[in-house]
Amino acid sequence: RKISGATAKAFGLGYSPDDWGGLYRHLKAKGFTDDILAQCGLFTKGKKGELLDLFRGRLMFPIFDVLGKVIAFGGRILGDGNPKYINSPETVIYSKQRNLYALNFAKASKEKKMIIVEGYMDVISMHQAGVINTVASLGTALTERQLDLISRYTEEVVLFYDSDAAGQAAILRGLQMLLQRGKRHSTTPTKISVAMVPDGKDPDEYICEHGPESFRRIVSDALSVMEYLMLAAKKQSMVSGRLDARTYQNLACKYLSWEPNEVLRERSAGEAAQILGVSVKSVLSETERVSTETTEQEKKESARQLERQVSVLPQRNEGESANLQEVVLLCLLAGLGNSYQQLADKPIPTDFSAGTMRDIASEAISFLNASKLDSISLLNLGEGRTINQRPAREVLSEMLMRTQNVSDEKKRMMHVLDYIYRLRIVVYTLKKNELARLLDEMPDSPDRQATKKNLLQIIEYIRYLREKCKEQ
Repeated sequence: RKISGATAKAFGLGYSPDDWGGLYRHLKAKGFTDDILAQCGLFTKGKKGELLDLFRGRLMFPIFDVLGKVIAFGGRILGDGNPKYINSPETVIYSKQRNLYALNFAKASKEKKMIIVEGYMDVISMHQAGVINTVASLGTALTERQLDLISRYTEEVVLFYDSDAAGQAAILRGLQMLLQRGKRHSTTPTKISVAMVPDGKDPDEYICEHGPESFRRIVSDALSVMEYLMLAAKKQSMVSGRLDARTYQNLACKYLSWEPNEVLRERSAGEAAQILGVSVKSVLSETERVSTETTEQEKKESARQLERQVSVLPQRNEGESANLQEVVLLCLLAGLGNSYQQLADKPIPTDFSAGTMRDIASEAISFLNASKLDSISLLNLGEGRTINQRPAREVLSEMLMRTQNVSDEKKRMMHVLDYIYRLRIVVYTLKKNELARLLDEMPDSPDRQATKKNLLQIIEYIRYLREKCKEQ
């Protein structure tokens, strides 16, 4: 790839020896415990439970946070073999959805635009060529948190992804997220555009062959999001050199349904109508139908995905008890950030089991009200405490990793409300059952009438909570 020694040094490129235990022995000699090493993302477990080096015989790419601290690694195999790349797993300090490769370097750029590409080598080649306003999305489609992060340093983002099927699928997922984000925020200050490298080349290949100035011209000719999506719909609908009208209709209306701006949607609908030979009104009507249908499907799928990501917790003990739903809720809350203030209903300590779980929740809610709760502070709240016969920090750490995949802000808030309502149903059902038992034993008296009134209010509230669950 013609990477110079100076560039390799700047990016910290290195090599991991082809040894199953070299790094393990080195870090053990430094005094690190197996418990710490098991959580750092540099090891995998063997058949007997022993720790083995994850990266062996690979070219290593350190992944930095925005301050330049190493938080993870990527490793590329040298020569043939699979997998081609291995990346650090999600850890307490690293989430690929919340970081951008080389942003620590790119933020120093004087350019008004920031370029997002797909891979490490794309970024390194472009920085070496002088295009330093470039970052990579760490092998995943652009996420909402990544956009929030990069928006601190630029007003315009240009997306470049590889021309293969995986690259194009990634950019479509990223654009869908960006446009859905626009539906929730009346203004999205960051302008988004999409650029395409000619001849199906990767960005680093093109810049090596044609130079940085030619590449910058491609950046300046980038398409708007809807221009790109309408072009993508057309390309995806070509069968044996001819446009399949039904496929184009489905794709064009699907992509139009993502656009929150009615003016931009109607303008692009005009282009689709012209190609299909129908009225703009017909295209917009079909788009609205697709939008409604898609929203319902996404709600159901999002709930199913979250259920798959979590696991049943061990048997509870009195005073140290926690059920699955309340642990998941705390971990989802830790990822809300400033969005917590927008919640229609907020958690209260009595939503959680009495004892350790309620103690942790009470402190976490105080942190939330001060906009200070994140994964690290939640783990610290679990330090020295026990949940279901296990260290609370360990239980919370495992669940944090599983819930990090809920990256979409709207979906995370939806899940938070759903879990709050479900927990309250459990709490108030217990109260209802206890009041019903007391009522059966009470003689007819003013106290019995007051208890009956209270019971009816609780039954009505449970009915309300169940309706709210259906809305999520």
